[in-house]
Amino acid sequence: MRCILLLALIVVLLAGCSLPIGRDRATSGRTAATPAVDSQAGPSNGPLSEGTAGVRPFPRATSSPAPVVGGHVTELIPLYPHTLNPLFNENEAQERVTSLLFEGLMRIDPETRTPVPSLAEDVQVSADGLRYTFVLSPRITWHDGTPMTARDVAWTYGLLRDSQVEAPLRQYAERIKNVVADEPSTVTFTLAEPYSPFLARLATAPIIPRKPFAGHSGQRLRARLLNWKQPVGTGPFRFVATRPGQSIELAAYARYHGGEPMLDRYNFRVLRDPAAVQQALSGGEADLAWLTPALVPELGEQDFLSQTVIDTPTSTLLFFNLDPERGGALLDRRVRRALAHALDLESIATGMNQAVRPATGYQPPTSPAYRQTHTPLYAYDPARAKVLLSNAGWKDADGDGVRQKGGQTLTLTLAVNSVPKEFPMTLGLSYDPAVASIIAGWKAVGVRVKVVREGWEAFASRVFGAHDFEVALLSMTADADPDTSYTWATEAYTQGFNAGRYASERTDALLRRGVALHSIEERAQVYGEVGRQLGADVPAVPLGATRLVVVSSDRLAGPRSDYWSALQHTDAHRWFVRDGR
Repeated sequence: MRCILLLALIVVLLAGCSLPIGRDRATSGRTAATPAVDSQAGPSNGPLSEGTAGVRPFPRATSSPAPVVGGHVTELIPLYPHTLNPLFNENEAQERVTSLLFEGLMRIDPETRTPVPSLAEDVQVSADGLRYTFVLSPRITWHDGTPMTARDVAWTYGLLRDSQVEAPLRQYAERIKNVVADEPSTVTFTLAEPYSPFLARLATAPIIPRKPFAGHSGQRLRARLLNWKQPVGTGPFRFVATRPGQSIELAAYARYHGGEPMLDRYNFRVLRDPAAVQQALSGGEADLAWLTPALVPELGEQDFLSQTVIDTPTSTLLFFNLDPERGGALLDRRVRRALAHALDLESIATGMNQAVRPATGYQPPTSPAYRQTHTPLYAYDPARAKVLLSNAGWKDADGDGVRQKGGQTLTLTLAVNSVPKEFPMTLGLSYDPAVASIIAGWKAVGVRVKVVREGWEAFASRVFGAHDFEVALLSMTADADPDTSYTWATEAYTQGFNAGRYASERTDALLRRGVALHSIEERAQVYGEVGRQLGADVPAVPLGATRLVVVSSDRLAGPRSDYWSALQHTDAHRWFVRDGR
């Protein structure tokens, strides 16, 4: 499950790693008959290490290593999950933990970036796009040994739709008209209207059992869900113990429907301090890590560590306020386009140590509708920016370097989210270099910039509540579906993230068409048209998509080097450690 989360300036780009802790589980009943996919030979999702200082790509394996049964892995995460209930996942660190414990009806295929069956054996979609029927695998059991049934699935989706439970996916689950457990292994969803994002956005939601929560409802049920101390799922690993704020210990689930895991244990340890993370990796204590590129050079040249850059679905954009009562100079599209052409995205990426891939459109690189191109959406062209501003009537008549029109200077206020001092570096990256580049780029074409920094609550209230801003620097993390109605539809001004009040009848029509189609090829074409319309209207300037570095110990075989594989721990039951420890 990927919830669509909107953050500001600092995206929660959760770094993670791993550390070996003890082994006390017998390896009964397992064989090494099925070779694991070696992380060092895994597919990438595009050019990975171009221009990224200090990053050594995963070496290509010449042959698959012989699988080894037994051993353990520990992954470091910067935040301890506020709950182990996956229905309340709020960030990537939490999702990485729960992905080993729980599964959805569908999962995201890392290669196609589209949904494929997980707990379901088969899915049928009615011709009108309103009914989805899932057939469950009969081999699936909860970690307590009891069978998982369609009633558990129906109950889970009832929670997602419950206004008192307040699960993050509720705004999308409201599109479900009803859910019926037709028989123990079959469940049918009926939607209020066709909605093709259903499979990637809703059918990937983790399924949880009814039994621990029987007899509870309302706020009492919500409290019990949030305080689930002994989570029981269907994933390849089961919960063993936790040290709140410090670590989480998982053990292989022998009856896992995909086959008993090769590893004995999988542990998570919380480390917030970058130096401690680097020490754990360099000291051979950690097996797997997500880091920002700025932290990688400190690791030095370690022969037993491999690094690769992965693209993420987190995009950073400059949103313009197009409200007639607040937009001012920004209501003129020529001004917005001039501001876009005044920004050097390559320089921004360089200043941020290649922690962002410069944007060439409005879809993130992890989207199935993303089409790689080296042609920028708005080419860096200060001369063109000056001409556009002059044509819009903004001229530097007195030669002071700032343009005026009708007695007013062209001054814009840029709203950004300030970063708390206690915010760990391993959580994300600083966008200060981007802010500095924006100010410099706009100053060079005659635009004065004032920066307003506020804490998240005040910032969110300003941007999404009062809509009291001119330009806002925002980052948002998308799920695997290419639909962007929650940002660009006219109705998203009050019911989503359309903070700048962008309104376009053509864009609205294209977005409605996009969620009514089921072919990803046809949908990609529609979202290409959406991108071209947005490019013409300039409601925002995409700056880039965040990139992370996955650091892996050479003793660990199995993880693949792409975002969806890393997030979901794809095929974790086939991962193994070469030394068996």
